[in-house]
Amino acid sequence: PGSGADAEPRAARVLHESRENDDVDDDDEDSITRWAPPCADAEDRVDESQWLSMMATLDQFITPLAQSDGGGGSSGSTAHVDAVTTPFSRRPLGEEAQRDAAFAALQEGRPLYTLPEALRADKEVVLAAIGAEGQYCYDYITSRELRERDRDVVLALVSRDGSLLANCCEELRADRHLVRVALQTCSTALSCAAAQLQGDKELKKLAASRAKEEQRIDKQFEEKTALIACGPR
Repeated sequence: PGSGADAEPRAARVLHESRENDDVDDDDEDSITRWAPPCADAEDRVDESQWLSMMATLDQFITPLAQSDGGGGSSGSTAHVDAVTTPFSRRPLGEEAQRDAAFAALQEGRPLYTLPEALRADKEVVLAAIGAEGQYCYDYITSRELRERDRDVVLALVSRDGSLLANCCEELRADRHLVRVALQTCSTALSCAAAQLQGDKELKKLAASRAKEEQRIDKQFEEKTALIACGPR
């Protein structure tokens, strides 16, 4: 039984344990309600415009500070913040989310023209698209600078279709390596090269070799087409 002084703490403990048991029961009931299937007409999705708006709003709050230009007039505390945040400088969250979605879409087989125009001017996205669908995405690259003057993009394009060498800038048409790559898929690419390269003996030899290969492929195609036209005997 114990003294009255000991009985009071024991009573308090019993009451506390009783309340904890009641809370557990309440939690079980809440979990049943919380994880109940949603109503059939519940709207739990957002469209693309809503998603982009949400990402843009987030950018206003959590985008890291821009890297300091190193100019004078900065206080010691500001310089310290810049030093800390500079290693973490990156694109805004919304922009990164859009780019990640674009790469995922290209991997799933979606063509470049289905992406927003801004992303079709992103070099990394464009290179991924060329890797996925080849030269067929050329007309949907919204940046003329990428299509005609960026060496990496032009190299990726002419490796798929050498005739696209005709569309790039004069400087790249004078690039011997680009011309060599273009000749691997198009014998007439040499005629698009800079004048000083058109008389190059090695390049002329490559063009002649490619022309013979193209004639062989054309002949095989004609033979197959004739068999299909004749039908089974």
